[in-house]
Amino acid sequence: MFDQKAECVLPKESAVREHITEWKQRTASSLWAPQNCSSWYQHGTKDASPTAVWPGTCTEYYFRTRSIRPDKLTFF
Repeated sequence: MFDQKAECVLPKESAVREHITEWKQRTASSLWAPQNCSSWYQHGTKDASPTAVWPGTCTEYYFRTRSIRPDKLTFF
């Protein structure tokens, strides 16, 4: 945000769709899939998807979130 002199930053719709697609594919075959688990993570969604769960390891999450690609964002 500082480099762009922006007051606000939002992810681009394409980046959100890309993330959701990957997330759904990964959770569908995981322990957290509705057919494998029933917990509070799945409450409140129509398809019982575990909305509050990252489908990978903590290490992967760290490396994927430690830097953000500016081309995936809109600066205001």
